[in-house]
Amino acid sequence: MGYVRNKDEAFDRYLVPCNVDKRFFPIEEAISLIQRAGGVTSLAHPAYISRDRQVLGQLFDAFVDCGLEGIEVYSNQAGNDDIDWFLSETNRRGLLVTGGSDYHGGHQEELVIGGLRGNLRVPYRCVEALRIAAARRQAEEPGAASRS
Repeated sequence: MGYVRNKDEAFDRYLVPCNVDKRFFPIEEAISLIQRAGGVTSLAHPAYISRDRQVLGQLFDAFVDCGLEGIEVYSNQAGNDDIDWFLSETNRRGLLVTGGSDYHGGHQEELVIGGLRGNLRVPYRCVEALRIAAARRQAEEPGAASRS
C-alpha cells in the first residue's frame, strides 16, 4: 500500500514530530524582511480581518506607516461592496491593488488556481503594476532577485 495507511498516520508519524513552532514578529520586521528580499508587500484577506471599515481603515494607515505597499482588493472572500471600498481606500492611499484566488490545492473544489468567483477577475493592470514595483525593489536591493 505505501509507507502509511492514511493521511492521519502520515501526520502522526512524520509531520507532527517535525513541527516547528511558529514565530510571530512585528509587522515592521515582516515588511522590512520582504522588501530586503526584493519582494513587494500587500495585505492579504482584509475582508477576513474585520467587517468594521473604521477598524480596517485604521489598520491600513498603521500598516502603511510601517511600509505596506498594497492591499488585496480582489478576492473570493470580498463581496462587490467590499471590493469597491477596498479599491477606494487603496487608491486614496496610493497603494498597489492586488488580488488572488486563495487557491491552496485540489481539495477546494469551488476554487480553481487563478480563478475568482463568478466573472470576477483581477485586472491585468494590477499584475503589471506589481511587476513594475517588484522590478524597482529588486533594483534597490542588489542581489535580492538572486537570493530568492
